[in-house]
Amino acid sequence: METDADSPYERQSNAPLVSVIIPTFNRLALLEAAINSVRKQDYSSVEIIVVDDGSTDETKSRYTGVSDIRFFSQVNQGASAARNLGMRHARGEFLAFLDSDDYWESNFLRACVGRLLESNAGLAFANWNEVDESGEVMNPDILGGRTRLNSLDLQRSGDWESLSAEQTRDLFLRKTLTPPSGIVLRRSLFSHDWALSISIGEDRLFVLEGLFNNPVSAEFTRQVFWAYRIHGSNSCTNNPDHVRVSRGEIEAEHELLNRLGDRLSADQAALSKRALAASYLDLGYHLSLSGERSEAMRAYRASLKLRWSTRAAVGMLKARVRRPWR
Repeated sequence: METDADSPYERQSNAPLVSVIIPTFNRLALLEAAINSVRKQDYSSVEIIVVDDGSTDETKSRYTGVSDIRFFSQVNQGASAARNLGMRHARGEFLAFLDSDDYWESNFLRACVGRLLESNAGLAFANWNEVDESGEVMNPDILGGRTRLNSLDLQRSGDWESLSAEQTRDLFLRKTLTPPSGIVLRRSLFSHDWALSISIGEDRLFVLEGLFNNPVSAEFTRQVFWAYRIHGSNSCTNNPDHVRVSRGEIEAEHELLNRLGDRLSADQAALSKRALAASYLDLGYHLSLSGERSEAMRAYRASLKLRWSTRAAVGMLKARVRRPWR
């Protein structure tokens, strides 16, 4: 179902349209803050697309017919399917994917789009704080903890730093640089679908497919322009089910190799296999803690087949003799 009324935003002269896609599932209490953060942007050439992924709360009745929102609903299929539906109806030159439990500072879009137009880069991302459900900062300046990113000697322009296409690819191959809520993308370079086969790491795979389809440089700023909200139903962050998260990361890495393997250089394939080995190592560790020794040994063995690690070898030995990690 769609409400497709004309947006009340007065278009800025020559400002390209940004389609902001907000997937949501049973987050009515948090969704309003996300939507309001878009409404308060000081960049006005925006369309808000909310995709309700089969919520059982009052999301549908609350947002159907709201004049400044293009509202769609579908049966529950997951966030990636919701984002794909939003993309099919998006009209903007730029795309932004705001999770319904996160929110932006008022200058997020103006800063990111402005930098993309100045630099001709394909994507821009901004620093963020992790906050609790009430908005109190728990972990500030998350980009400040990105060791490999911080070790690079990068070209600067004001508050922004530039990554070449090669640097952007290699950094995302190692680890997700930013959650999806912090990125603005050129639609022409990221028109492919989100993967439906995985529910953890799908944002990294979506970005990487674009990076391997075209040479895409990136711009980022260490200024904090948005907030990632930590709560009980985050898919990864603060999730107590570490075994599920580790298995999800393994599935994501296998899907990455399945989709992109023939386009990876030897060094890039080694990076992906290194990440896969680390995920198997984490899985073995968490299985050992839960007493699942046989499964833990299999995970450690899989890690060792990909890459030698003293920690994986010791972990397998401890699992065999029933000794927990210390």
